[in-house]
Amino acid sequence: MEEGEQKVLLLTHGEDVDGITSAALLELYFGTTEVVFVANKDQQKIFENLLTSHLDLRNTTVVVTDLVLKDFLLDSQEDKKSILERLIESCQNLVWIDHHSKARQVDLEKLGAEFVYGGDVKHCASKLVFEKFFVETKPSGIYNYANYLSFVAQVNDYPETNCASEIVDLGNELQRAITCLNYNNNIADLKILVEKIASNDDWRLWANESLWQYVPILASAEVELLKSQQELSVEGFTFAAAYVHPILPQK
Repeated sequence: MEEGEQKVLLLTHGEDVDGITSAALLELYFGTTEVVFVANKDQQKIFENLLTSHLDLRNTTVVVTDLVLKDFLLDSQEDKKSILERLIESCQNLVWIDHHSKARQVDLEKLGAEFVYGGDVKHCASKLVFEKFFVETKPSGIYNYANYLSFVAQVNDYPETNCASEIVDLGNELQRAITCLNYNNNIADLKILVEKIASNDDWRLWANESLWQYVPILASAEVELLKSQQELSVEGFTFAAAYVHPILPQK
């Protein structure tokens, strides 16, 4: 982008359909975004790096979607300001889009951020993105597709949502593709997946290259679960504990 041009930086997780679809919807709306996938264990490091990497964020709208608002973002640090306050001061605009209940406990707007919350934890982040950016403006040629994408994410996040079986199958297939890419730590291909979904390209055909791994990955995860299982006894109660890879549906 040219100097002075409006930029959009998206921070989301790339671990499920809602996170990936949120990114695709923003890519669809803005035309281009820079996506940073934030794994749970790396969240603090990534936010701190944003402030120490000397990036010029003055012309940048930073959008955070589907990330739990953690205490380290709110704790006072340098100059008695939190990481979140410093980020708000550094960028042109911070938009925090979340459906987790923790976000309701903090007055983000008082800090200077724009806060989008659906009022219901069963309202997935992709639906919130759709309502924030698409509902009022109804951009020609992409509105219906954006609505469709957000519904796929909603159904995948909350399977009790009434819908056709094709929507369920599509969300499950997308989740399998996302799982395989994450299992191999393939961030570059996660970004390609976002771009393909945003452009309504045939991501399913493209994703088939990685989907063949799903069954052996699932089998390996089940073996790992059984190997790591232990019994713990505490005050007369016995618990079974094991490492469970997120790929397993029974997690």
